[in-house]
Order: sequence, then structure tokens, then C-alpha cells
Amino acid sequence: MGKNWILLIIPIYAKVSNIVKRLKELEVENSRLKKMYADERLMSQIRLEALEGKL
Repeated sequence: MGKNWILLIIPIYAKVSNIVKRLKELEVENSRLKKMYADERLMSQIRLEALEGKL
């Protein structure tokens, strides 16, 4: 079972490793997009208040 077991595990580990790497990439992208969205919402609110004469 020793060598055969290792040969079965290697491809599974490689797939999991790729999935974890992609997940980390998506987390970074998600964080960046959330910040962009928050910045745009803030700018939109500032513009709206400026148009209403609140600034």
C-alpha cells in the first residue's frame, strides 16, 4: 500500500494546492473590489451633498 498510496495522494494534493492558490487570489481581488466600491459610494455621496448645497 505504501507506494501506491503516495501515487494516489500526489494528484489530489496538487489539485487542492491549486484550489487554495486560486482562493487566495480571489480573496485579494474581492478585497480590492470592495475598496473600489466603497470609494465610489463615498464619492457619489460627496457629489450628492455638493449638489444639494450641504458642503
